[in-house]
Amino acid sequence: MQTDWIDELRRLLPESTFTDAETLAAHSGDKWHATSLPQSVLKARSTEEVSAAMRLASRYGVPVTPRGAGVGYVGGCVPSRGGLVISTMDMNRILEVNPAEGVAVVQPGVLTADLQSAVAAVG
Repeated sequence: MQTDWIDELRRLLPESTFTDAETLAAHSGDKWHATSLPQSVLKARSTEEVSAAMRLASRYGVPVTPRGAGVGYVGGCVPSRGGLVISTMDMNRILEVNPAEGVAVVQPGVLTADLQSAVAAVG
């Protein structure tokens, strides 16, 4: 697969784009040891970064695998076609817990245990 898109992603989002072996390996598998290396990892810090990376991936036809902060159990986080992993682990803020409405608004990298603790704290 062509790698021109990686160079462009690095120019576009240099602080969030990773291609080192350690980061690729850390984003290649699930809890049950299914693995496949991506070509690049974007550690997204904002919706704008995700949007920019998705536009670029679409333009180049690059497969994208989203990955949250936890460990997947059914292979959904494994980049089986290579390409780009978009990690949302740094997008981990709880924005609102509204017990009256039964609603929590969170960023995609929030761990379930953290959300459960925040909800318990407000009853």
